[in-house]
Amino acid sequence: MKVQKVTKVELARRLGASETAIRRLANPDHRSHIGQVNKALTALGCNLVVEVVPT
Repeated sequence: MKVQKVTKVELARRLGASETAIRRLANPDHRSHIGQVNKALTALGCNLVVEVVPT
């Protein structure tokens, strides 16, 4: 969001969500569902990649 200069209001508009929902989504202390994170990233032109690596 910072790099693209997209505000929370603009991201909310793109997702058809409330600004409050986007504030929660952007809050690292809030437990957001992975699907919501993926939708937001897609709206910003990004892809979510999850990788499993052996320890």
